Amino acid sequence: MQQLKFDNKEGNLTLKIDYSEESTLMAGLPATIAQYQIGRGQRKRADTNGVTTKLAIRVKNNINQIPELERVEMTECWTEEEKIPIKISGGVKPAAEPKKEGEETKEPAAEGEAAAPTTPAAPEE
Repeated sequence: MQQLKFDNKEGNLTLKIDYSEESTLMAGLPATIAQYQIGRGQRKRADTNGVTTKLAIRVKNNINQIPELERVEMTECWTEEEKIPIKISGGVKPAAEPKKEGEETKEPAAEGEAAAPTTPAAPEE
């Protein structure tokens, strides 16, 4: 099995397997063993900015030792940035002021409830 790899290719090429030039063939025999037309691959990413492709072609010999095209794979590589919102706190809370007697104060409301004013308890005599 032999694998050929090409960077930045999408297909649309011809794979041709020939005998070597040093081999002696009988007169009239073609030098080409096999020839395959590889079509253009479909991209999954619509935008092409920063997307690179790799083409891998796999050829293997069958039971009769004739090379056959086993598989063609196109791989897309890209970097994707994901923005995650970060909740920024309101800052440092000021220190609580001392309460005066007879003054109304508001307590922070729980989520979904309205803030209710509270009055201090009457002093015990």
